[in-house]
Amino acid sequence: MVTALYQRGVANRLLSKLKEAADSFTQALELSPNFGEARLRRGIVWYYLDELGIARGDFERALEDLPDGRAAFWLGLTYADEGDFT
Repeated sequence: MVTALYQRGVANRLLSKLKEAADSFTQALELSPNFGEARLRRGIVWYYLDELGIARGDFERALEDLPDGRAAFWLGLTYADEGDFT
């Protein structure tokens, strides 16, 4: 079930149905709170919806669950978009 919700979120994102994608990723995270990939991708959706504060929260949490640097990259983008280069 979690994987199906995640995949639906990915599909919605690819179809530019951003709100639906965020909803699907949220449902996946309700069932599996440490699903870092879903959290990262939901953050990306929030980023594209210009909800930088919400996106930042997802990226910060994804840093705990994902071993690669993708969450840090996206987190940096949120700060850069707000002009915070410190």
